[in-house]
Amino acid sequence: MKHLHDALDNLIEKYKHNEYITGRLEIYMSTLLQTALDSEDNEHMKKVKRKQTLNRKRYDFIERFLNKNSYYYCSNSKLFLYYDGLHYVGHSEDDIQHNVLTTITAENQLTPWKYRIRNDIICAIKQRSPLNTIPDSKTIQYVINILCPKLFTSRNLTKYFLTLLGDNILNKEDTNSIYIISPSAKEIIKELGNSCNMHFGSTSVGHNIKYKYYDHDYERCRLLDINNDYIEHYTDLPREISKYIIDIIAVATHYSSRHVSADKFLQQLERATVADHILYLTNNTQESIVQNFIDSCLETCVGTNIETKNIIFIWNKFLKEKNLPSIMFHDTFKKLLQNKLEYSVESDHFTNITSISLPLVASVVKFWDTTISDDPNEDELEIDELLFLFKRWAKKSVSNVTESFLLDLIRHFYPSIVIEDNKYFLKIRNSLWNKRVDVINSLGVYKLVCSENKQLYSICSAYKYYISQPTKNYLVSKKYFERVTLEEFGETIDADGMFQN
Repeated sequence: MKHLHDALDNLIEKYKHNEYITGRLEIYMSTLLQTALDSEDNEHMKKVKRKQTLNRKRYDFIERFLNKNSYYYCSNSKLFLYYDGLHYVGHSEDDIQHNVLTTITAENQLTPWKYRIRNDIICAIKQRSPLNTIPDSKTIQYVINILCPKLFTSRNLTKYFLTLLGDNILNKEDTNSIYIISPSAKEIIKELGNSCNMHFGSTSVGHNIKYKYYDHDYERCRLLDINNDYIEHYTDLPREISKYIIDIIAVATHYSSRHVSADKFLQQLERATVADHILYLTNNTQESIVQNFIDSCLETCVGTNIETKNIIFIWNKFLKEKNLPSIMFHDTFKKLLQNKLEYSVESDHFTNITSISLPLVASVVKFWDTTISDDPNEDELEIDELLFLFKRWAKKSVSNVTESFLLDLIRHFYPSIVIEDNKYFLKIRNSLWNKRVDVINSLGVYKLVCSENKQLYSICSAYKYYISQPTKNYLVSKKYFERVTLEEFGETIDADGMFQN
């Protein structure tokens, strides 16, 4: 205001002796200046109102656009996403900008500001993380179906895993739990961790997930039972998880926010079966678990003994039947047993005790020691063949011996035996049956039969003849039969698998 007064005083002082200019100045001050200022004021107010209107429409447009178009952004990987109601899929920034500009042009109200609005929307999208979204029910069910029953056998356990995964991604500090899971899940957890780190910079996804028990506090331990059979035989799950990783992460963080924490999720379950297994270590002590083992697997029997090696096997069988990992060191287990049972230090036996499993274990060990020998020239024996041979050898009902039991027992008592794919025992032979000689003899007989009848024969027809013989007690697989046939008679077999005379 002082500046305006000074400017006017300067003009008056300058023209104080000029009557004409002084008159003009008075006219300007009394009429023209007022009119000009009123006009300028009106124009200014129109511009302000127009700008306010455009701003309001701009904010409304941005809000409506973002509400209608579910765009999100992964800041660490600089990846734009579009959520179509089922999946979060990668999306081009150029396509997003084109959508913005096209929509503005079609509405024909904010065209002068379309580039500014485009920039505002891109900035707003970059603040929208899929970690803060609420996925539709279809997405949640899709994610659960990816993991169940392939990884987890129950839907509640799957939801629990997703919740703890969300806790870790959001780096919640109120959880100090240790989650123990089978080593079979290691690649899957690794894939989840790598993806979270790549897209969101999260490095703590698997920090509290362990693949074996190592003297952890039972109170903090949570057990995650997985579908080992599926994971060991099918390797597509890590790829499928990688393909839908954003869906899984979004559902996980949603569950974590919804249920507060994994432990609180357990408290909300109506059926306690899943929670009981997860919290098995939390709800028990080493002493109580060992006592449970004694009560369920051992019996008092005066004059009988169990070697430590055998009782460890029975303990491992107990753990497997309860779907439990190795939950204490063998030395700890042995000391706890010594506190509860009679023990001979000299012979390393637990005395006056027996187990229903012992006769069966002794029978399998005797079968192995009397019929199996190392043979570097032999190919393999399959687990089902070994089980069949044992049952024939035992000459009594042993229906409670399963392939899984036999496999565990051999691994425990004969750790040097090479086993592939939990099925093939390599470089051993069984005195009851020479597989290779069996195949060679059958081929020799079949070739004579075909020669007498003057008929062509193939590997396939030779195998059909082999399995059709009623006198055979043991039969090799078709794969093994074909391999031995090619190794022994490959020079006389053409590309179509036909024998040449």
